[in-house]
Amino acid sequence: MSAITGVMPVAPTIFADNEELDLDGQRRVLDYLVDGKSDAVCILANYSEQFSLTDGEREQVLRTTMEHLDGRLPVCVTTSHFSSRIARERSLRAQEPRGGNGHAHAAVLRGHHEGGRRGRGGVLQARG
Repeated sequence: MSAITGVMPVAPTIFADNEELDLDGQRRVLDYLVDGKSDAVCILANYSEQFSLTDGEREQVLRTTMEHLDGRLPVCVTTSHFSSRIARERSLRAQEPRGGNGHAHAAVLRGHHEGGRRGRGGVLQARG
């Protein structure tokens, strides 16, 4: 898997008025990012309401994104969770091949609570 470089906006997750996913709206956002010459797209990040989605809804957004983009842009999926086990499972699912559309990159954000426990030196040491 090659590294992602360039401009990678975070795509918002689009909802209908009843708070259901609006997958047609999601596709329009993705087309807008392609038309705007983005180099990649990040989905399911904090800005994308990732913490308000069920795992089933997350899978719908991922599947819709991968199928609709069909290789036009690399996709990065935020797979963070307070549980390391769940973050690992999400990361593995994100990287599964999706038909002819390839697979997504996984991004795990370091837990914000770790910095408070370890302090700055501990975080830097954990990074290597």
